[in-house]
Amino acid sequence: MPSDPDLDCGVARNVHDRTYATRGVYPLIAVRHPVEHGTSGWYVWAGPYSDADDFFLPVHTAHLESYCPELVPFLALPPGWWVELGPGTYENVGKDRALLDS
Repeated sequence: MPSDPDLDCGVARNVHDRTYATRGVYPLIAVRHPVEHGTSGWYVWAGPYSDADDFFLPVHTAHLESYCPELVPFLALPPGWWVELGPGTYENVGKDRALLDS
């Protein structure tokens, strides 16, 4: 289920400014919730998660290629899937039905 490049996703500040890559903050995590309210359902962060109101910035999905190019091959995964990427070739991908409920 390819992501519409014009829909928004939530991107953490350290992914948006690429400090995760320059400072080696991993893992890079992406989870896909259902597509709704003009969003692609994707939320992306690196390192520890925060539930702070300003943790995620709204970004068009098309811009993920410049912020985290290593994630682009996974953007067609449907809602309910998650991706964990580390330095080098580390990748872990899975499905979590709980993502469909939230």
